[in-house]
Amino acid sequence: MANSHKAFFLQLEKELAVARTLHRLLCEERKLLDPPRIKALTDLQQEKLEHLNALKELSVQRCDLLNDLQVPLDKHCYLAPILQSETPSDNTKLAELWQELADQFEENRRITEVLANIVLTARQRTQSLMKILRGKKNTPNLYTKSGQTQSRSEGLGYAKA
Repeated sequence: MANSHKAFFLQLEKELAVARTLHRLLCEERKLLDPPRIKALTDLQQEKLEHLNALKELSVQRCDLLNDLQVPLDKHCYLAPILQSETPSDNTKLAELWQELADQFEENRRITEVLANIVLTARQRTQSLMKILRGKKNTPNLYTKSGQTQSRSEGLGYAKA
């Protein structure tokens, strides 16, 4: 029993370390978005992708470990008898580590949501600016003199600066 407890504890520690690093990278990305520093963001994206892949791999390893031990994959898996230690303080540490990992995942999800909103807002702003630059022809009359609908203007093309 002690070996299963220790293996699971070490697995969670590895996963938490990568999740914390990912959190740091997400916070750094947030800072780089205002004002946007494209080169630094590009470099950061590669590092973030590597950590996301590492976190995914560690998650798969954790699930494989739990499957091998025939422990159900749920939020209370750390309470399975095979993962418990004979020392109550070790079990408390395991529970705290499990909760810390869950909290870190939730915080990373929250920051990712904020970053997605920032990027979507910037995208909408860029699209609006592109419409302005294209210079749409203003046609206030929707119908011709004969009562037929007027065809839509395709615009005048990009405005010359």
